[in-house]
Amino acid sequence: METELLLIAQPTAVRCACNLVLIRLSHWGLSHISSVMETLTTDLVASVVHTIGSPKRDRPEPGDDIPLIRCVLWQRGGVVGFAVEDPTDVDIPTPSIATLYPAVRWDRTRLTTGKATWFIVPVPSTLSRPDERDGSLSPRRVRRA
Repeated sequence: METELLLIAQPTAVRCACNLVLIRLSHWGLSHISSVMETLTTDLVASVVHTIGSPKRDRPEPGDDIPLIRCVLWQRGGVVGFAVEDPTDVDIPTPSIATLYPAVRWDRTRLTTGKATWFIVPVPSTLSRPDERDGSLSPRRVRRA
């Protein structure tokens, strides 16, 4: 299963991408990972928009050269993935939140027309409550020095 959305790289793209994720996960029967996916999607799309887009204005003005991004959500073989494709060669930093979710895999892929920055989340069983699982999708507790 796969779905995609084409957006202008501006701050409103974050909410649009999150809505895509929440609606599709519900349709796919994966609402139990919605909060994790929403958090990760927010950080990734915000990072892309901040790096390549126009974070200064909510609406583009005539003459603005703001790239488009393509958000892709997929589910296959026990994982859910989310990618943001953009037309630039600028590396998107891995969001700092990535360290809080050790089971999530982050990476980048070069494309003929730019790159894709993505993450993959393992889908835990729906037989137990999310907070009773092994904690692999729960944020890692940060120890204070």
